[in-house]
Amino acid sequence: MQNFFLASVLLQAAAQSQPGSWARRLAAPAALFQVSESYGAKGGPLCGATSHDKNVTPLLQVCHCGDANWCASYASVQLLGMATSKLSWAKAGSIKELPLSPQMWQSRRFLFSRDSATHSQGPGSYTVMSDGMGVGKLSSGVYAGMTGYLSQSGSVQLGVADFVTAMPNTAFMTTEICRIGICVLGDVEEIRELSKTRSANEIEAPPEEMPTCAKANALQPGRLKFSFYGYTWGDNWADDVSGENYLLLRLKLCFTGIGGWSVNGAPSGTEILDRGVNVSSIEVRQSDGATFIYRFPKFYQAGQHLNCSFADLTWNLPKWECMHAVYRHVRVTASSASGELCLQEGLILTIAFDLQDLKTKDMWYFYGLDVNSGQAKASRAAPRCGAVNAWLVLLVIVAAAAEHVASTASP
Repeated sequence: MQNFFLASVLLQAAAQSQPGSWARRLAAPAALFQVSESYGAKGGPLCGATSHDKNVTPLLQVCHCGDANWCASYASVQLLGMATSKLSWAKAGSIKELPLSPQMWQSRRFLFSRDSATHSQGPGSYTVMSDGMGVGKLSSGVYAGMTGYLSQSGSVQLGVADFVTAMPNTAFMTTEICRIGICVLGDVEEIRELSKTRSANEIEAPPEEMPTCAKANALQPGRLKFSFYGYTWGDNWADDVSGENYLLLRLKLCFTGIGGWSVNGAPSGTEILDRGVNVSSIEVRQSDGATFIYRFPKFYQAGQHLNCSFADLTWNLPKWECMHAVYRHVRVTASSASGELCLQEGLILTIAFDLQDLKTKDMWYFYGLDVNSGQAKASRAAPRCGAVNAWLVLLVIVAAAAEHVASTASP
């Protein structure tokens, strides 16, 4: 197993030697995904892990590991950036990327907890994996966070989602928890009325899929609740996004060692990528035949941080509860990923939020999706030494090639 970790380190170092602020920070994949005791978890047939590397952007890796705690095939969702646009999808030349100033790396935060009994909404246990960072500059930006909930036992009725954050008003020197209510607590019809919004051209009805807490999805082994949260800051934010219609969360979804993937049932996203088609599901088939599926709901939430209230301490960190929100239609689209972003296969996901709700500072958004285990894999033995050495040789060659490119590009 040590050969795998050595290869991963070599390839990571090569990737970080490349020019470009974002390119240096995108994690290079290891040949084997294995659950770590410090930042990974197994829940039924699903394995998941985040990263505690402060030099890469937030990410969450997933695989269908069956009865093992490792996978030779896996997928990784990683923050690519934030952008604004007049369109609700990333048409070439239509987006305005938010800058990543050097100060933003001190906003990087991680949280990992297996002791979640005090947050359980029912019997059972789960692991919380959360990380995030700011995008923009101190005078104007967005904090982009992601959290994964993976159940180990029983059934947990989740009514909230917790995110680790840092605040720019303290130059990101403090760490806090933001707890978002992910289901409707009050009268559904009242929330529907509040959720009506005027888009650029017409009155838009609220989405139909507004979950009441009584019907909130249960978290069970084999299912990962994967959510995104962000808040706006800065006196310059309104001016910086003026004239734009959407705030875009940009993610790269990369596949390592897989057997195939589809978007809305279309193999490799044929007729869907780069066309602005709404994405409802992405299925990943591993090299061993096991599958898992990302499912994308049609709504998101938006709210005002001034309506959040200080509650108490969670994980010995100050916690703010944000339970008052409106529900909006979301648009999720997919586009092709270049070889620089995914060393094997992958795509770029764009999640569009209406700037009608986020055009001023101190506003927040929440979007949650599910990752479900699918078809089971055949039983298998642990990887053989020969396979390990073959992967090691391949990765060292790639690392050497990357180092050569970097050295020849230097003046």
